[in-house]
Order: sequence, then structure tokens, then C-alpha cells
Amino acid sequence: MLHTQEGFDAIVLTGALAEKGMASFADSLKPADTAAIRAFIIARANEMKNAPPLGAPPGAATGNQHEQ
Repeated sequence: MLHTQEGFDAIVLTGALAEKGMASFADSLKPADTAAIRAFIIARANEMKNAPPLGAPPGAATGNQHEQ
């Protein structure tokens, strides 16, 4: 559901997954808050995806050969 802000908000604000234990946070969060949270999650996921594998020696390639 990270692919769209609308999907993320459906879960976080409207409780689309309430039957699975994910309650609505509409009482505490505004749409601007969920946009910032989603942006943070995506940024962290991209950092982790581009990080060298655990245990790789310092300076090891990240797998993206086009970066300089």
C-alpha cells in the first residue's frame, strides 16, 4: 500500500485493515502527517535497498554500477 498515498491513507486514516489489527489513526494524524510518514518509510526502504550487504567490507559496491 506504499505505492500510492491514497492506499496508505486508506490504511492509516480510514482503518481499511482494522479487521487485521491496524486501527485508524485519524484521531491523531492529518493527511500531511501521513504523507511525511510515507515519505520517510520509502526513503528508509531505498537506503536499505542500496546499502551494501551485511558483512560486506567497507567500500564494497552497492550493486548500482552506474553510481560514481
